[in-house]
Amino acid sequence: AEMVAKAVQEKPIRSEHYYTGDSAFFIVGDKIYTWKDWGKIPPHQRESAMPVHSHSGIGDPPGVDFSPLNREDIYLWLKAYKAGQYGSPNILIANDGRMEILEITNTTSPLLFRLTRKQLTKELERTNIERTAYYEKYKDDPDWSTYKQERELLRAFADKYGLTYRMNLRWK
Repeated sequence: AEMVAKAVQEKPIRSEHYYTGDSAFFIVGDKIYTWKDWGKIPPHQRESAMPVHSHSGIGDPPGVDFSPLNREDIYLWLKAYKAGQYGSPNILIANDGRMEILEITNTTSPLLFRLTRKQLTKELERTNIERTAYYEKYKDDPDWSTYKQERELLRAFADKYGLTYRMNLRWK
């Protein structure tokens, strides 16, 4: 959390989802690298590079719900992790200081690294019919959010493959 806060203090746009090359970053030990400067990370340190990015919209007020890590975020992370190009965990932040972490553990199933985009879609996304049914069930709930369903799916996915998924964390 301390390094995330330091990175955002250095470059405030990092707390929102601008162009990934400018706003996303890696934490490598006590250093921070922008996404587009990944090539400057010493090769022997890349496997410990923790990717961090935001899903807060530009100008979102504090407290607005944000989407959790999605299929594409996870697919790219797993592909890079398997190749020794990224480390774990994968960190997602919001502009008001919230943070979520998805982490590979010593009990993570090797099957995870064989999943294709199509398989990840089946695991992490619902069909329009399923999304509509979810909406109908929860539409009168004042705390309802489609992102809650996505987090439920991500939690089940993490449990199935032996990942650690932590929510409701703070970086500031």
